[in-house]
Amino acid sequence: MKTLWRFIKGGMVPEDEQAVMLVRESKYRVGDVVCCEITMPRSKVFMQAMHKMARLLIQNTDRFTGWREHDVIKYLQVESRTCCDVERIDVLGHEAIRFTPRSLAFDQMDEGEFRIVVDRLVDHVAAAYWPDFSLELLDEVEGA
Repeated sequence: MKTLWRFIKGGMVPEDEQAVMLVRESKYRVGDVVCCEITMPRSKVFMQAMHKMARLLIQNTDRFTGWREHDVIKYLQVESRTCCDVERIDVLGHEAIRFTPRSLAFDQMDEGEFRIVVDRLVDHVAAAYWPDFSLELLDEVEGA
């Protein structure tokens, strides 16, 4: 999972709660050497909105209680058929369709495509879980 980190003099620090949680949940120890790929994130505003939406769903709906933000986003992608690869597979002799969510990473799509994905997921959340959900609601809610 990719997370956001901020460069400081001589190193990097977690940029947000998702990165902090990843470090806390990992089995890494001080002094461990790890591999990483450093890329620039897309618009921080829309990426934060996406994670804030997931956080609000975790905090305010029974469906997502106990989930991780990343998992909520991927589930919403599949459930809404937004930004997914579609594959026909054989299941015990019957044809089935599998939807696999594509990466929303900066290097996988441009900002315009990402904005469309955000809008579709917000519309899906409003239709399926929270009727008055909107990007404006995300702006109004503090601390989520």
